[in-house]
Amino acid sequence: MDGPLAGIRVLDVTQGMPGAIVTMLLCDYGCEVVKVEPPRPVSFANPARATWDRGKRSIVLDLAVADTADTADREVLRRLVAGADVVLVDPALPDEAAVAAGLDADGVAAANPGAVHARLTALGPYEEADPMAARDIIAAARLGVFAESPGHRDGPIYPGHPGITYGTAFVALLSILASLRRRVRTGAGDRLEVGFEDGVLGVMTMNWSCERAPSFIAYKGRTGTLDLGHRRLLLRRFACADGMVQVHTGAVGAFGRAMTAFGLAGEISPAEGPAEMATELTDADLALLAERLPPFFHARTVDGVCELLWKHEVACLPVQPPGAAFTDPQVRHAGIIDTVDDPELGRIRIVGPVIRFAGTPGAVRGAAPARDADGAALRRDGWSAPGLGHPELPSPVPPALSGPGPQAGGPPLSGLRVVEFGSWFASPYGNRLLADLGADVIKVETLAGDPQRALPDPYEGGNHGKRAVCVNLKDPRARPVLDALLASADVVQHNMRPGAAERLGLDYDSARALRPDIVYGYSPGFGSTGPKAQLQSFAPLVGGMVGLMHLFAGEGNEPHTGFGNEDYYNGLLSAASILMALIHRERGGPGQFVELPQLHSSILVTSEWFVGEGRARSLLPVLNHEQTGAGPFHRVYQCLDGWLLVVCDTADERAACVGAVAAGDPERLADLRAALADGHAGAARVEEALAYLLTGDLAENWEGRLRAAGVPCAVAGEASWLQPFLHDDKMIAEGRVAEIEHPRFGPARIIGQVFRRPDVPAPSGRGPNLGEHTAEILTELGFGPRVAELLAAGVLGEPG
Repeated sequence: MDGPLAGIRVLDVTQGMPGAIVTMLLCDYGCEVVKVEPPRPVSFANPARATWDRGKRSIVLDLAVADTADTADREVLRRLVAGADVVLVDPALPDEAAVAAGLDADGVAAANPGAVHARLTALGPYEEADPMAARDIIAAARLGVFAESPGHRDGPIYPGHPGITYGTAFVALLSILASLRRRVRTGAGDRLEVGFEDGVLGVMTMNWSCERAPSFIAYKGRTGTLDLGHRRLLLRRFACADGMVQVHTGAVGAFGRAMTAFGLAGEISPAEGPAEMATELTDADLALLAERLPPFFHARTVDGVCELLWKHEVACLPVQPPGAAFTDPQVRHAGIIDTVDDPELGRIRIVGPVIRFAGTPGAVRGAAPARDADGAALRRDGWSAPGLGHPELPSPVPPALSGPGPQAGGPPLSGLRVVEFGSWFASPYGNRLLADLGADVIKVETLAGDPQRALPDPYEGGNHGKRAVCVNLKDPRARPVLDALLASADVVQHNMRPGAAERLGLDYDSARALRPDIVYGYSPGFGSTGPKAQLQSFAPLVGGMVGLMHLFAGEGNEPHTGFGNEDYYNGLLSAASILMALIHRERGGPGQFVELPQLHSSILVTSEWFVGEGRARSLLPVLNHEQTGAGPFHRVYQCLDGWLLVVCDTADERAACVGAVAAGDPERLADLRAALADGHAGAARVEEALAYLLTGDLAENWEGRLRAAGVPCAVAGEASWLQPFLHDDKMIAEGRVAEIEHPRFGPARIIGQVFRRPDVPAPSGRGPNLGEHTAEILTELGFGPRVAELLAAGVLGEPG
């Protein structure tokens, strides 16, 4: 196997969706993944097996409690655990069975002290035990995701996109990779826990609680459209003659260019100064835009509008259904759609590896295996990959090149330096996550600063934990400073448009000349090459292009935003890509160029979709028009006082559900059982009856009654979970919430530590002011005596 993680052994004992996504990504980039499956699949087993289990090896083992276990299976498992580098488990394996099988953290450490044991939990340690919350959708209901999801009606909205699943998977992946890097450097194993709560936090850090400046994200309509007030920023969806587009004028000067394209340049009040957003629009401006823009778009096609706005360098993309982007010219150019021959679905096209490693590319290793397809070989031969520390693998990189390693008990990325030239949210957010894990992240900004500073809450969410330097990047006198920063870096990361870094001497070749083993992370909008490479990219435009807005909206509804955002996904995966490249380097490989465009990470989070027989289809249920769910047994029902989520995956659970709801009404119960026997043909009758009967009592009462009958369900929260969380003193004490003093808006509370690890500290302080650490960092680099001179000459920016 090739890939940056080549030879690493991963034992996957999970059955749910987050674990499947984690190990899909590990497998795509070189790991040997052995998936341990039970003799009888659990009720919430991964339904997207055809895409998420590609390339893995499968073995069926009986992991029942000790007195009924198959002793031969236990011996096979023991050998697999002893040779694994990573062991991943989830709530599908009850605690008692995990202990009996030696798959708990203590058991794995005893058998294999160097293994990274990662346990995916339900809600985390802050909620009472709830085995039913092992299902991501029940955890989403408990954690307020339904309340956070925009929709076309009142009440909690069933999420059409599994944002909590992807968020949890990406946070888990990052934590595992950070521990693997430490394992490579020190030989030490680790114990990790990641819950759905962590996944939700990982995709909500743009929010804060601040009395003097409420989060700008809070001002949004029912369908998620942001109310930007008088801000000189156009972020809207518009209906065209043949479809829908989204427009974003966040780039420097883009609002003015858009007004020129719309023929309104002389009618909108002018901006004062170079920073357009610093000048608010007038009431007359807003009225004019509301009157003139809709007919402008209605009169034009999607392609016509996009071409016009691209010509004026304004971000604009079509809003498309999922699967449509598979044939986009930029996606074709990137080669990120793979073809596999699935034993059940036939030849299908799926989303392949989306991270481009120049030296160690990833690959789809084959179709998803049949259950126990590799059982005989694994029982006979065990692992095929050499694993970490095997003599056939390269020795660690010499200390002279790798810098100081993580200290015992300290953060896993301590001693790592990341120099960031990124702006806005996605790219900086990935580096903020590396800072959370212990890296020294230096944010390098131009004299004008990161435009994201105009929105203080997203700025804090993407930048706390960093140090900041302000440099005039275009001044030739800044060259020695920039060269010193590049030479000091383990990682350089940015999201400039293609060609910009080359013009500034900050490109990969320039960095590699100064630091030969540099890991160079690049996160452009669409790619370094290709037909869309020079286009501007902003969230949520790319999400709309790959189909997320259609998924959020439900069948037949106008597309809109929802829970899950491409900026978060790109940041999370960007950080993961950097850690993969570092692991490769520190096992003796060279540094390399790593590219993860926002388009690529966005299409990855539609990887439950595939194209087969000429049409796009999903392996997960698709949200209905009413935005209540998908069918009678995966939906929210309105009760007497609130809403109840019901999730029944097996025939036994469905029978128990109708039995509990229709108890006391033998005639109706008989009818419901007959409808169940009719399968799909009877689904509408079942759904109609359940919807009627459940209005007869309180949601909490139904929850107790159904759970007692073994029916997975939960009251769906109707209020945001985040604000109470930000004001929970326990969360502050544990570092999950950080209290900061914003220089302009005063006291605020933000999401603190996303990672639930004892070896990472709670974040301290706010995001850095512009150039706040310039003197400190330049002194470290040997420029101390010249700092005042460079400030006076305008080479460096004054702290502000």
